[in-house]
Amino acid sequence: MVGIYPTSTDRWDVVVPADSDVWALGETLLIRLILETSRPLSAGSYAVSLTTPNGVTGEIFFEYNPTRTPTLVPTTIPVPTPTLAPTPTSTPALAPASSTLVV
Repeated sequence: MVGIYPTSTDRWDVVVPADSDVWALGETLLIRLILETSRPLSAGSYAVSLTTPNGVTGEIFFEYNPTRTPTLVPTTIPVPTPTLAPTPTSTPALAPASSTLVV
């Protein structure tokens, strides 16, 4: 386990049950940890433990491994090339039609 000890600005809040100073026996709590931003967590395994004033304790273990957001590389937009017109070809001239006139 990686040892992280609280700073004066680290804190926690009970999210669920909201606005409750008394927790019922067996109730599940949702707790949010707010840690000092100048000391970000490094990759590793962590344990969070909680002890209530009347001596009830709970502990949870988790692993943290930040993944970097990939930097997007701009792609080039292909420039359309003009469509080439067909090259004109010469058509052979037709010989004039000849006809025989029979009288």
